[in-house]
Amino acid sequence: MSIFRTHEGESAWLGSAMAKQDDWIHEFSAEELSELEAVADATSDRDITALREVDFIMPVLDAALARIRNDIVD
Repeated sequence: MSIFRTHEGESAWLGSAMAKQDDWIHEFSAEELSELEAVADATSDRDITALREVDFIMPVLDAALARIRNDIVD
C-alpha cells in the first residue's frame, strides 16, 4: 500500500489546472499596500520578538486575507 494518495475533484489543486487560470491570484490594492507599508514603517525600529498582534491592525487587508483563507479552505 502506498503512503501517497491521489486527490481528485474540485478540492484538488493541480498545477496543470492552476496554470490555465488566474482567478486564484490576489492583486494587492493600493489601500492594502498602504496598510502594509504603514505597519512596516511603524514597527521597523522594533525588535521582532517585541511585536504583538496589535501592531498589525490592517482592516482592509484583514478582510482580503479572510476571503483568501476561505478560498483555500473551502
